[in-house]
Amino acid sequence: MAENPILRTCSPEKLFANKRATKNHHILVTATAYTAQSCGHRKNSRPKAANGECLSPDVNAIAVSPDLIARHGISMNQTVRLEGFDRDFKVMDLTSSRLQKTIDIYFGNNQTAARQWGRRTLILSWN
Repeated sequence: MAENPILRTCSPEKLFANKRATKNHHILVTATAYTAQSCGHRKNSRPKAANGECLSPDVNAIAVSPDLIARHGISMNQTVRLEGFDRDFKVMDLTSSRLQKTIDIYFGNNQTAARQWGRRTLILSWN
């Protein structure tokens, strides 16, 4: 007697496998905008982030306060989402250790956009 292919694909091991759930995390943060010029770097040089990578004007980078790494499980080089943006960001730098629940969003060389964006409260989310 031939084995039923439906039963083979619906085995109890497959049906009740312990799949690791991906948990979405989120936190309300204070976000400010910054540019390479606001970091005091020369025009022709490219600033480096804490992770060692150069910040080019087109990179989607953020700096996070150390408490977000220590207490909330965010890690350097992790991809995160920011409320109000339609793209992901990479955690590439750290803010001052005196700040808490704070991020800085890198706006490349666009000082006008950074000033217009200013400081806001938004939701940071990650897996």
